[in-house]
Amino acid sequence: KANEKCKRDLEDQLPNVRALRKRITGGAHDVLKTKCDVENQGKSLASFVDTEFERISRILERHKAQLKTRLNQMVEGRAKKLLRQHDELTASAAELERLEEVTEDSLETTTERELLLLYKFTKERISEVTQRCSRMCVDPVEVPNLTVYTSSSGAFSEMFREHANLYCKEADPSKCTANGEGLKSAETLATSQFSVRISDKSSKPCDSAQHISVMVKCLSNDISFYADVTDEGGGHHQVLYCPKFRGKHEITVQVNDAHISGSPFSVQVYQPPNQIERSQALIDGIKGPRGIALNRKGNLLVSEWNGGKIVELNKFGQHVRSFGTHLHHPAAIATDDAGNSYVTDAAGEHTRIVKFSPDGKVMKEFGRQGVNSGEFKNPRGLAISQQNELYVCDRDNDRIQVFSKNLGFIRSIDIRAVDTQRAHPCKPNDLTFDRAGNMYITDIRNNCIHCMTVSGQFLLSFSSEGDAPGYLAGPESIHCDNKGFLYVTEYKNHRVSVFKLNGDFVSKFGVLGSGDSELKFPMGIVTDEDGFVYVCELFNN
Repeated sequence: KANEKCKRDLEDQLPNVRALRKRITGGAHDVLKTKCDVENQGKSLASFVDTEFERISRILERHKAQLKTRLNQMVEGRAKKLLRQHDELTASAAELERLEEVTEDSLETTTERELLLLYKFTKERISEVTQRCSRMCVDPVEVPNLTVYTSSSGAFSEMFREHANLYCKEADPSKCTANGEGLKSAETLATSQFSVRISDKSSKPCDSAQHISVMVKCLSNDISFYADVTDEGGGHHQVLYCPKFRGKHEITVQVNDAHISGSPFSVQVYQPPNQIERSQALIDGIKGPRGIALNRKGNLLVSEWNGGKIVELNKFGQHVRSFGTHLHHPAAIATDDAGNSYVTDAAGEHTRIVKFSPDGKVMKEFGRQGVNSGEFKNPRGLAISQQNELYVCDRDNDRIQVFSKNLGFIRSIDIRAVDTQRAHPCKPNDLTFDRAGNMYITDIRNNCIHCMTVSGQFLLSFSSEGDAPGYLAGPESIHCDNKGFLYVTEYKNHRVSVFKLNGDFVSKFGVLGSGDSELKFPMGIVTDEDGFVYVCELFNN
């Protein structure tokens, strides 16, 4: 009976055991699947790490080679300078040894006392040059011991008088000057130069005996370094420096520990487009950013296509304010020198152009949907010319309309046949102006760029459809920076292509994605004076 009862109990538990076995088997399958997924992710991660490691290694090797070349140039330049100083001192020593020995009390004229001072200075100079040769790994040259001599008649050779006059002058920092392109602008990772002229109180040149130092400081991160100074003789010095960071720099030039005239100098360092590799920051939380512009404060104005307003941000991405909340689908945005902003609102029956004051208040609204003058059909890009006229791309009407800053209609430019070599009529989507006042237009139908004068005269056309470097697919927006480079966003290739004004391809950056340095439907684009590029991603917000 006990056995039968135990058997019945076991039979009652059998379904539970089978169910438990089934769950364990299913869990094992899940574990195996998870293991496979982890292994696949591990392989993908390993491949990504290897790829990134190779890329970073190539960058480091390139920078290492550049630094090695730069260091060799600096060592060679300093060595030549030290040897030239040695030759000058040796010539002075040889002249001194041909004169009779005198003491300070026996010197009667001012010139003779200056010669004694020159003797003391020359000894110190020889010691300094010898030490610097040792630090630079340059073999020091034997220099004879110096003693001061004079003839019994008190006559001095003309050569020694010249050396005395040259070395005994005292530089006046307020009379010293510096000039050259390197004091106006510079490029990152490129050598810039300028010259310094050392003068005395009468503005006459002083020799290299004067102490000169040049300090370069990046104001955005407070990183400083000394520039390379080469003595060219006759009071002239050449200064070379190679900035690593873009933005405003301060160059301090001092002679005998005092600032020269104009010091410190303010220099803008620009990063050329071919050095753009990765994004520096992401500004998110914007509802469909489409158009972008800089206002006179240096802040960003971004049109929210899906948010129906204009957002003002500082360059760090911090929200400043919002305005134009009555807009429906704001597309492009442009600003004038007075701080006013102009926005195209492409929203069917609400199609219009809106002008805002610097404080974000509506000053005027103009336009409606249609084909007549002053009417629009899907208006997009707009820009202000050097004549302070507002040019608007009336995209689906295949024309550009020109208005005054008060939104008064001036004329219309029909650009359907701007380039007869193209297969289709031009459909303008955006435009920009270069410093010469010429107009560059993105043709979204032919996937190219047209260049015209403001009167509508055709100048050139470049690029065509494709995804290879130099080709375009869906050219959306275009911007000309202050160095004459054209930045074009491509919403089909999900990248930015850069061209010269003559149409020559320079570089490209961006790939499809939502991560760092990736783009998804890039739209508006603008650059600042430091070379930073700001790109609106419509789908990544």
